[in-house]
Amino acid sequence: MISAIFSLACMLNPKDTPIIGTYVSDRDRTLEEIRNRTDIDASHRELFERADFFGNLEVTYEPQKIISNDGQVKSSESYKVIDVHNEYVLIKNFNRALKHFETSKIYFDDKWIWMDTSKYHFMEYFKRREGSETE
Repeated sequence: MISAIFSLACMLNPKDTPIIGTYVSDRDRTLEEIRNRTDIDASHRELFERADFFGNLEVTYEPQKIISNDGQVKSSESYKVIDVHNEYVLIKNFNRALKHFETSKIYFDDKWIWMDTSKYHFMEYFKRREGSETE
């Protein structure tokens, strides 16, 4: 019941969403997750290990807007909070690359967010940039 009330409050006031802030992809923590997996084939493992694959993306969650910047391309898209729990936020957004709506579960704590990737279902980790908390 409390979760439902909290979820409704966040939908009405997106500034209260606990993921608001700026995060930077954490290469080391993400690769640690990948290295512990046995279901990722060698060619993909090699791709993920490249120096430029993880660690460059910066993601900013504003109320109802996601801004992504990989150092070369900056893009933004809107999102809607579907549900908020103690450990994750469920959002719905339009994926321009795949041209469809998708639902994402973003786990969080006070310094990190992490989310499931599409094919291999490992977690990609992002560390909160200091000073980027909700105003």
